[in-house]
Amino acid sequence: MTECIFAAILFVVIAQHTWTIFQYKQERKDLLTRLMARDLTEYQAAINTRPPPKSANPIRDNIKRQYEAVK
Repeated sequence: MTECIFAAILFVVIAQHTWTIFQYKQERKDLLTRLMARDLTEYQAAINTRPPPKSANPIRDNIKRQYEAVK
């Protein structure tokens, strides 16, 4: 009985270690891509994602409206 429990615990520890190594490898790859990219557009092209959403900043929108009214 103890051998089965020991084997199960050993399997869980090995699986967790393997998963951690996989995660670290993915993070290092992403970090290298970020460091090598010139700007956000180049980084997004490298990882094939869509651009970040536009900011919904009410203060900036208000300033922009006031600036347009002055023109």
